[in-house]
Amino acid sequence: MRECCHLAALQKWHSAGEVFHFRGREIFYRDSYGALGSSDVVILLHGFPTSSFDWNKIWEPLTQRFHRVIALDFLGFGFSDKPRPHRYSIFEQASVVGALAHLRLRNQRVTLVSHDYGDTVALELLFRSFWISQCHGAAHISSKTLHRPEDT
Repeated sequence: MRECCHLAALQKWHSAGEVFHFRGREIFYRDSYGALGSSDVVILLHGFPTSSFDWNKIWEPLTQRFHRVIALDFLGFGFSDKPRPHRYSIFEQASVVGALAHLRLRNQRVTLVSHDYGDTVALELLFRSFWISQCHGAAHISSKTLHRPEDT
C-alpha cells in the first residue's frame, strides 16, 4: 500500500511540472506561486542521486512562505533527460539552474535551498553571482544548506 501511495505522489509531482530546453535537452521543473505579499523566490536544489521530488513533503509549507517556489531535476536526474554518453559537471548543472532565467527571475530576490549534490551547485551559483554583482551591479541571491543534526 505504501508503495502505491508513493507512486501516486510521484505521478502527481510529475503532472504538476513542466519542461524547458537546455542545450537541446529537456529539463523538468515545478514552479508554484504562493504567499501573497511576499516577493521572495526560493529555488530548491536536490541531492544525489535523487530528484526534485525530494522537496515534495515541504512544498506546500514553502508556498505559504514564499511568493514563488521552484525546483528542477538536474540534467541526468529525475524526469529530466539523461543523455549518454555525456560528461556531467557541476558547472553544467549550475548553467542548467541559470537557464531558469526564462521564468523572469531577473531583479528578484532569490534564495537557494540546497541539499547534498545541490550544495556544490549552489556554491558555483553563488560564486557566479558574486562576480556578476562585481561587474554589473547588485545581485540578490542567498543560500541555505540543509543537513541532518547527526551529520555535525
